[in-house]
Formats: sequence, C-alpha cells, structure tokens
Amino acid sequence: MTRRLRPAVLLAALVALALLAFPSVAGKFYLQLFSTIMIMAIFAMSLNLLVGCAGLVSLGHAAFFGIGAYIYVKPDAALFGLTPFRLADAHHFYYLVLALMAATYLVLRIILRAPFGHALQGIRVNEHRMRALGFATFRYKLAAFVIAGGLAGLAGYLDAAQFGTVSPDLFGWRQSGIVLMMVILGGKDKLYGAILGAFALVLLQDVLADATRHWLLPMGLFILLAVLVLPRGLSGLAARLRAVRRREARGA
Repeated sequence: MTRRLRPAVLLAALVALALLAFPSVAGKFYLQLFSTIMIMAIFAMSLNLLVGCAGLVSLGHAAFFGIGAYIYVKPDAALFGLTPFRLADAHHFYYLVLALMAATYLVLRIILRAPFGHALQGIRVNEHRMRALGFATFRYKLAAFVIAGGLAGLAGYLDAAQFGTVSPDLFGWRQSGIVLMMVILGGKDKLYGAILGAFALVLLQDVLADATRHWLLPMGLFILLAVLVLPRGLSGLAARLRAVRRREARGA
C-alpha cells in the first residue's frame, strides 16, 4: 500500500466506524436525516455512473426514483422477510440503508474497474472511435442506463419506505436537478464524490432552512462558489491541497 493510499484508507475506516456508531448517540430525527442522506447518496451514485463515467447527462433520472417509490409496499412486509431488518424501526432502517449504500459503492466500483467500465469511459471520451473499434456503443449506454435506473429505483423505494408517503413531485425535473447538483458538487470524476455531494447538500439545506425562510438563495450562492473554486468538486479538494503544498515546497 502506497503512502498516498494510507491516509485515504484510514479516513474511510474512521468514517465507516462513525456511521456504524452513529445510532447509539443520535435521536430519531438525526437517524432519519442521515438515512435520507444515504438514500440520496445511492441516488447520486446511480447518476454518477451516467454523468461521470459515460458522459450522459440525464434530467429525467428522477423518473426511475419515482417508479421505485410507487412500488413501495407496507413497511413491515417489505423485502418479504428476506432480511433481519424491520423498515418501520428507525435503527433497523438506518443500518439497512447504510449497508445498501456501501454495497452500491462497491458494486459500482467493481463495474467501473471492469472492461465494461473502461468501455464506458472510452465512449465518454470519443464515441466515434469506440464504434470504429467495434464496440456496440448503444448497447453499452443502454446497459449503463439500466443499471443506473435500477439503483435509482432502489433509492426511491427506500425513500418511500422511510416516511410511507409518495408524491408526483418525485418524477419532476427538480428532483433530477437536485441529484445532478450533488454529483457536480461532490465531483463527478470520483464515485465517492456523489456521496460527499449528497451529505454536503442535504446537511447544508437542513442548516439553512432552520436559519431562514429564503434558504434557496444562500444555498445557490454556495453551490455557485463551490463550482467556481472547486471545479473538480469536493472530491478534488485533497488533490488541490496537495498541489498547493508542492508549490509552496518548491518556492521554499
């Protein structure tokens, strides 16, 4: 393991431990808040597969989220007893969502490192060249949409299971725009950027909504400044800090 990877692995382990221990110190409100964030992280990772890997921007991604929500059934009957989790219990639901978020990240990471993922990245860079090399680019893009749509549907199902309500607004372009902002804010070049973007945006919205009724304006300004200052998103912040330190070291 290289020196560069050790801090990242240590940080990931600390975050995982913190998330596992969180229900022991948090009340129901914060359990539901963090469950919502992790659900949106699954949703954002599904879109990141399209935007970050294949270069396919979709403003209709919320349709899959809405379909998943409308498939929702009675909480205690959900998943047909296949898991030890009871969705009506806030603690059980939190751990289920945490497990599914981790599983989504690992599955997508495997996909992106597989030949399929490399082919999608090639399509993003130059689709005509990939087609000339014999790749069925339409099938690759269709498969990416199917995978992303399935994960978005899972996020929608969990969102409906948490509160037991659904709304036609889940299908709207605003929902697609919010998850796209999460991907951009976190950094579309890294898969974990979608998770960072979900945590940052939902927590920021919660703080600003408590502070003022006109919370959309400061949140919009924050996102605009974040994009200008961090063009690679929050996930690119560490690389930018390393570059600054290298320049300072050379100057010294």
